[in-house]
Amino acid sequence: MFGEERLKRLGFSEQVVKRLLLSHAASTTKQYKSKWSLFLGWSAEQSPSIDPTSPSLTALADFMTWLFQSRGLVAGSINNYRSAIAFYWKRLYDFDVPSDDQVLRDLMKSFVRDSTRPKKRVISWDLKLVLEFFRSGRFSSWEGLSAKDLTLKSVFLIALASGKRRGELHALTREGVKVCHGENEGMLLHPSSSFISKTQMRTRGLGALKPVFIKKLFSDSDPLGLLCPVTCLQHYLDASAAYRAAGQKQLFVSWQENASRDIKPVTVSGYIKKAILLAYEGASNEILTDLQVVPHTVRHVASSLSAVKHFSMEEILRSGSWSTPNTFISHYLHDYSTDTLTGLSSLGGFVAGGTTV
Repeated sequence: MFGEERLKRLGFSEQVVKRLLLSHAASTTKQYKSKWSLFLGWSAEQSPSIDPTSPSLTALADFMTWLFQSRGLVAGSINNYRSAIAFYWKRLYDFDVPSDDQVLRDLMKSFVRDSTRPKKRVISWDLKLVLEFFRSGRFSSWEGLSAKDLTLKSVFLIALASGKRRGELHALTREGVKVCHGENEGMLLHPSSSFISKTQMRTRGLGALKPVFIKKLFSDSDPLGLLCPVTCLQHYLDASAAYRAAGQKQLFVSWQENASRDIKPVTVSGYIKKAILLAYEGASNEILTDLQVVPHTVRHVASSLSAVKHFSMEEILRSGSWSTPNTFISHYLHDYSTDTLTGLSSLGGFVAGGTTV
């Protein structure tokens, strides 16, 4: 719905309506529809519910404030929602949102001023949903997985288990994989000797990437090790040996045919994002519209869960290659509700940030 029916009721011909629809790019039309749908959903959830067919500047102001406080949107994005709602109110109900309304102008100024403060990145994807996806359906067995599926699952589980940056994951080498037995069973992943980490220079070597230990997961509810990063990586190494070129030295390689060169750091980010989006295949358009997958948020999740498991600050900083607690606390640490942690515990265990959750 883009106001077509009302235009027809007003007497505009079919040809004119079609021309009017071409006044906006297809991408703009799609974005406006999704933003209007979110406003409709938000209106219905209010107590008492708000009638979106009765335009109200107070309702618009409340919605804009909700976008800022609950959704973590910045001023520019909120203004796009305002424009979409204003468009629909004009097209459907002939109501003009005043462009010079002082309340809305001051509200937008408050968003701009408040946005200058450091804000934690909003995590819009559901860890439990992603992990459940990677142990069900076609992922309920190690047999028959495509090279693409196995690669995406492996990169995601290693990113979560280690909590490392994309550049650090990219620096890990195939030759540097060492299997560890005994009390601390798992894998030790060594980076390339030429790799210089993001914090290494400014910390005079203290932030250098050390070999990454990935803990093996033992779970009675997961006898196949479907969520074990070590088991997954072993399957990946065995499968990728068939198409790994002689010159490819990195741990993760492309599954594409005839790919003979090592991938780039941005490709690692792409794999993480694709892994999360893969878990949302078949989701409704409303969910996908609000889904903003930033690969780096896997590091946020991993480090925050390490803190929940009562790791010492020293251990968290060492694992994350941070030089001071301020960066972790200000930008990475997220609170997890009891309900969320209970839901994650129902998975039977997984590895995040160097610890079993």
